Order: sequence, then C-alpha cells, then structure tokens
Amino acid sequence: MNRRLAVVALTFTLAGCGGGGDNGPPSASEDYANTVCGDLSTWVADQKATLKSLEDAGPSISREDLRAADVRVRDSTQVLFLVGLEPLDVPASD
Repeated sequence: MNRRLAVVALTFTLAGCGGGGDNGPPSASEDYANTVCGDLSTWVADQKATLKSLEDAGPSISREDLRAADVRVRDSTQVLFLVGLEPLDVPASD
C-alpha cells in the first residue's frame, strides 16, 4: 500500500513540473521547485532504465541481474532523498 501511495504522490509531483509562465526571473521557490522536478525526473529515468534492463534480460534473468538492479534502485533513491532533495531556505518570519 505504501508503494502505491508513493507512486501516486510522485505522479502528482511530476505533473506540476515545468509549469508556470515567463514573468521575469524565477523566485527562489521556483528555482527550488525546478531543481526538485529535475531530480525527480532523473530518478524516474533511472528506475525506467533499471526496469528496461530487467525486461531485456527476459526469461534468462539471473540472480546477479536482480541484485544489480536492486543496488541501482537503492543507490538512486538514496541520492534523491539524501542528497538531491535539500530543504528550501526560507527567511525567518516574525
């Protein structure tokens, strides 16, 4: 169930990527949103590439192929959530 929730959240997040008009230079929050969208898009592309490699192996897939795919998925997810998605610096309000 948690996996489905994560996929739905990711889908809605990516749906909001790339929107907005051209009203001058982007704000800090728009820059941040663009960075998050780019990081998420890279992560999705990594997952698709891993899935494709497993599909291409077909019935001849080995345990080593599965282990390598598992490592790639975990590594790219760690990069996304531990390095890529840094919190937005927001000025303190009174």
